[in-house]
Amino acid sequence: MKYCRRNDEALAGIRDMMRTAVRHDPKSVRRRAATAEALEALHDIEERTFGSEQHTATARLEELSSRVIWDPTKPTIDDETLRMVCPLTQQMAQRNWYVLDYFKIRLNGIFRPVAGMSMADIDGLHHSEFERLVADLMDRDGYRVVRSCGGAGDQGADVLAMDDKGRYRMIQCKHHRNGSASVGQPVVQHLYGGARATERPTLPIVVTNARFTSSARRWARENDKVRLVDREILKRWAEDGACPAAVVAL
Repeated sequence: MKYCRRNDEALAGIRDMMRTAVRHDPKSVRRRAATAEALEALHDIEERTFGSEQHTATARLEELSSRVIWDPTKPTIDDETLRMVCPLTQQMAQRNWYVLDYFKIRLNGIFRPVAGMSMADIDGLHHSEFERLVADLMDRDGYRVVRSCGGAGDQGADVLAMDDKGRYRMIQCKHHRNGSASVGQPVVQHLYGGARATERPTLPIVVTNARFTSSARRWARENDKVRLVDREILKRWAEDGACPAAVVAL
């Protein structure tokens, strides 16, 4: 079976599926980048496979494009879809396995869920999972995540993100099981000191599923030093889907 119009229509279906995922999450820098890279990989597969060869997987390709509906609640593209993708792309890229693997990785980048979580689920997270959630929320709302998960020399920042004007958001994440503890003034002061040590304009933000002490709030408000995202604000951001500007001035 030679490459023909039916192949064009099927490949167009896969491209539309990817773009639908982006429309569900239009500001996500990561999803847009994954989609652009996957489309490039798909084009590479198409050129290498269909340039001068016959192709026998048209029916599989059409089945994929017609059956796959992206579900934003699923963490990745589902197993059934991957089973359909793998045999298909193996036929499309028999001599180009690096393209196949790259394409599959990009698919999971495209079909990851839109960031968001209920407070009950947030309370049960490990601290590292909480950091990843905050990074995903920043990405969802149009910030480029420069670094997530803090470490040595992080100056108190667990997540470092950048807006479209090149300004940093330095975020420290404080997670407490069941949100029952309070975050004190020393945490806020430490992050502020780290933000002042950076060369670029940097806004320090502390995010917690708990609450802040009165002294931490009072110190943060003085000269507008630090933004505080407490349990109530986090609920509006993560659970209700509000953008940061609607819950705290970022």
